[in-house]
Amino acid sequence: MHISLVESGINHNSITKLRNFLFDSTGPCAVYFHIDTAEDGSFIVMGSHSLSVPNTEDFVEQVSAMPAVDRVWLE
Repeated sequence: MHISLVESGINHNSITKLRNFLFDSTGPCAVYFHIDTAEDGSFIVMGSHSLSVPNTEDFVEQVSAMPAVDRVWLE
């Protein structure tokens, strides 16, 4: 699962909420975070190896609704 984060939406509360939601879920997909910054460009960061999430449409919709998230897609 790929999660593109909104730079303006990244704060302690939104990231903590996203982290807790992801770690409370289990599934077959690794997680990759895409972060675009104005100063340093784009980064892709692989989530922890202990983080694996479901690959369902419902789960993608729930992650997409999080405040720090811009876009979610599966590959």
